[in-house]
Amino acid sequence: MPDRNLASQLPAVSSLVTGGHGAALLVGMPQGQWYTPDIAEDERSQAMAKKRLVKGLWSMSDISLLKKLFPNNPTAHVAARLGRPVATVKRKAYRMGLRKSKKYLKSMGRA
Repeated sequence: MPDRNLASQLPAVSSLVTGGHGAALLVGMPQGQWYTPDIAEDERSQAMAKKRLVKGLWSMSDISLLKKLFPNNPTAHVAARLGRPVATVKRKAYRMGLRKSKKYLKSMGRA
């Protein structure tokens, strides 16, 4: 619910409805006009590109690297090397039947 003090400061705006993509439709403005935050669209897309990780199918080289690294290295390290999210690496390793080695688990104090 919008702040009543804010609505009184902006008489043309009676309420604010969020659009879900960082923009908001201002009620009282002509239809189709949007308010966008201070961050320019290209800056936002550049920030998202930095966070974006690999998506899609696993290549044979990714799978062989996963088989080689997963048993004796932290999953976060393996995920960083592959450029994939940790959860994706865990899921793929589980589906492939890969497990951490006993030596690695013992060094972590878990075996």
